[in-house]
Amino acid sequence: MDNYVIDTSALVTAKNYYPPKNFKPFWDFLIKLNKKHKLIIIDKVKTEIENGYDYLSNDFAKKITTSDSDISEVVNLFPQIMKSLSGSQKIGINQWLKCPDPYVIAYGYYLKNDGKDVIILHSEKESGLKIRIPYVCNIIGLKQALVHRIIEEEKLSFKF
Repeated sequence: MDNYVIDTSALVTAKNYYPPKNFKPFWDFLIKLNKKHKLIIIDKVKTEIENGYDYLSNDFAKKITTSDSDISEVVNLFPQIMKSLSGSQKIGINQWLKCPDPYVIAYGYYLKNDGKDVIILHSEKESGLKIRIPYVCNIIGLKQALVHRIIEEEKLSFKF
């Protein structure tokens, strides 16, 4: 079973495609995975989702536990990740460094270096010159997928 590190964009997309009032078992499953430390939600992602006025901020954020994205082992991986991006023609690295994305990736990279199978869940598409999660993950050899992949990986099914 893989570990998942999830980005804010993945949670927002999941909320839009799998509305909590219609897909309560899906959201209960995410909370259960989080409690088992299989779905990693870093502090910076939780802070972002708490800023809204919806299910994510009002209910989901209160039920999850977070992993500290500022631990020294994670932060120490930034130079290695940035070195991998040094020849990149992508733009917006300075802006990208201000959001949770680098921490999500670094946490996943930390778990991978610790021998764990990990997938970064996001909702970004690789296109154009702007730096995005899929591009960085591919450069550093980290598995990444769109949020619906968790349904396939965990063999979830929904009955109507």
